[in-house]
Amino acid sequence: MSGQSLNAILNRLTTDVVQLRKDKKRDALLCWEPIVKEILDEVKRKDHRFRALHIFPTGSYYERVKIKEPDEFDLMLIMDNLELDDAPFEEEDGFSSPPFGFTTVMIDMGEERLWQQDRWVNRQGMLNASQVKAVFGRLVRGAVVEKRYRNVDVKSEGPAVTLKITKQGREYSVDLTLAIKDYTWPEDAEEW
Repeated sequence: MSGQSLNAILNRLTTDVVQLRKDKKRDALLCWEPIVKEILDEVKRKDHRFRALHIFPTGSYYERVKIKEPDEFDLMLIMDNLELDDAPFEEEDGFSSPPFGFTTVMIDMGEERLWQQDRWVNRQGMLNASQVKAVFGRLVRGAVVEKRYRNVDVKSEGPAVTLKITKQGREYSVDLTLAIKDYTWPEDAEEW
């Protein structure tokens, strides 16, 4: 096989396969990104505690290891208005870590009551992740209803609130997972 014919085969493969894949990726993003943006804008508008959410794309699609179709997307939603408290936790009974499902957080002075509603934070300053997710899930469901998205289903499994978006016979799954950035994370890890 000559170098020219191999080059022609590779060019055709690139045009036929890679371009098709790029088109599918573009179509997928055009389908769900505006919907997710509108839903998150509505959540921020309805509950001030979510006003500082910013999207951190993660998962196989964004790490370029997604196999098959671009139909599953993972978005970590960083709550920039919360900060992990790096002071050691001491329970009266001597335990050195918060109970399962809780973490100690730093809350801006004057905002304690805002965070204590819905039992998000107890008197010891521990954040209940399950309660935060439950409220977030309710707000997402409310936004879907308010925006009249008939092609969007909301599921809540594990740590994520999942949007199942159907458009033109294709289904896209978008996981929305709330997170608090750990500022003690080494700067070198940002490159990973």
